[in-house]
Amino acid sequence: MRKLFVYLCIITLFVGFSSCKTSKTATSSETDLNGEWKVVEVGGTDISDRTGNGNDAYIGFDVSGKRMYGSPGCNRMFGQLTIDESKGIISFGTVGTTKMMCANMEVERMVIDAVNNVGAYEIQKDGMLILKDGKGKALMKLKKK
Repeated sequence: MRKLFVYLCIITLFVGFSSCKTSKTATSSETDLNGEWKVVEVGGTDISDRTGNGNDAYIGFDVSGKRMYGSPGCNRMFGQLTIDESKGIISFGTVGTTKMMCANMEVERMVIDAVNNVGAYEIQKDGMLILKDGKGKALMKLKKK
């Protein structure tokens, strides 16, 4: 009887530790967001080399610090970061920007408008990050820097 009890305890511990490992890897998509991502497309339009100043538009994610930062091409932008990885939901709260006059304000406006409408995300198998609106429409395509 005692051997059966010990055997059941070992199985319970094994199952318990296995479930801990599963929950640890379930958040890997959130940590995959960490770092800086070059904005490649906005609204289906390729914006590579269109900033007019030689700088790339990019978005950076600090998941543990719950913040986003970046540049729409010339100015700086920053905001809070909220993620629900299990539902693919992401939001930036109120996004602030600096207000310098830039060579290509059209790209700046496109990026900022898209950022303000982001509600979901998807990291594709090819490593591209797709930021979407709340209805699932792709707003931006980004590539890890």
